[in-house]
Amino acid sequence: MKQIYMSVSLILLSAVIISCGSTLPTHFYRIATDPDMNKVDQVIPLKVEVNSVRAPDRYRDRIVYRRGEYEYGFYEYSRWIAAPDEMIRRSLIDALIEAGIFSTVDPFGNNSDSDLDLDSEIISFDQVLEGEVNFADFGLILEFSRSDTGAPVWSYRAKERIEQQGEESFAAAMSEAVKKVITRAIVEIEKSEKLRGLPGMLKKGEARMSREK
Repeated sequence: MKQIYMSVSLILLSAVIISCGSTLPTHFYRIATDPDMNKVDQVIPLKVEVNSVRAPDRYRDRIVYRRGEYEYGFYEYSRWIAAPDEMIRRSLIDALIEAGIFSTVDPFGNNSDSDLDLDSEIISFDQVLEGEVNFADFGLILEFSRSDTGAPVWSYRAKERIEQQGEESFAAAMSEAVKKVITRAIVEIEKSEKLRGLPGMLKKGEARMSREK
């Protein structure tokens, strides 16, 4: 009986050791959010508040892959070091500040007299599996609205797909996709006639309101 007990104990102990030894480590990844923007020639004299980035529930810390049109999945042991919405918001803030398009960019939501609110939404942040080739797929919607009325002023939608070079280079490919989308967005913001004409419109509105008082 004692021998049977010892044999069972050894089997259980071996199973525990094997189980512990086969546990896979979780790998964490980030995207590069450091901007590479040129300073604009003419600053738009407006104060901008950057709101939180919206994203579907699937974009949290786990890395999402997509196969075909309808299949989505998650990698159990590959995760983002921060949620995609947090990383994209930081990238947007850094890019706007680096480009110097607006006189003030508020990253904390403390500016009670802001002129514009920037709202954004992630529409894709996936690894796309297509046969033997993988891609980083990133899509983003941006919209500026007036802080006083909430009326939309300017919107932009862009997507980018970057081929992944090697099994461990998805984060690098996603960083490149994000950089391309945000760089294009900054260029479109800079040359927007609607945004550049808004300071004059706001001043006219303020003058009209003061006369009505």
